[in-house]
Amino acid sequence: MQILSRTPFARLVIAGLALIAASASFAQSASVNSLPPALRAAVLSGNANQVQQAINALSAGNPQQTAALASQVANVAQSLLATNPQAALAVAGAAVNAVQSTAVTGSSPQQVEAVVTAAARIFVSPQAQQVAPTQAAALATATMQVAQSTGNSALTANVAAQAVSTAEKILAANPTAAVQLASTAVQAVQSTTVQNSSPQASLEVATTAARIAVNPTAQQAAPTAVASIA
Repeated sequence: MQILSRTPFARLVIAGLALIAASASFAQSASVNSLPPALRAAVLSGNANQVQQAINALSAGNPQQTAALASQVANVAQSLLATNPQAALAVAGAAVNAVQSTAVTGSSPQQVEAVVTAAARIFVSPQAQQVAPTQAAALATATMQVAQSTGNSALTANVAAQAVSTAEKILAANPTAAVQLASTAVQAVQSTTVQNSSPQASLEVATTAARIAVNPTAQQAAPTAVASIA
């Protein structure tokens, strides 16, 4: 093994791995460092409340500024996913909460949609689901609510499909949260507008939710929510 480690090929592989790791670290650092100092400190703390407070303080009630900061925070949250999934979920949750008001969604729809898209990438990731399934479900629920508030039917359907997929993945870990999330996803695609805009995603939501509803663990954990799916 010691001889192999000294071969040119082995040294090349080791150097390549080191370069990849360094590049990833630099990208994360650059992303975090793009934030204002107070917001950067809050994000690095991994505390959702601190992130929310920093966004509120820096935006000073300006909904467009709130959306811009939340979009930045959501992007940074994605960069945290590989190293700290729980922090990524918390930070993304703060970004989603920041854009929930009608004033923010109305003033900056594109940035709000960017927040929703980034948050969905986080809650649907295996890292997040394995480390903090309940937190992933909570982020999925909040993200769906914001997606619906944008009035973008295709976005709503896609996020609902990702949410119900997450529900199925966390079913064993937290059946109650999984069933509630599936029920919320089904409700999100019930309108004719959403179904017509994204029939495939809507069908995926219904099919996956049906699989969850017939699961004995789900039926035992949350019978009322299961009934609402049916």
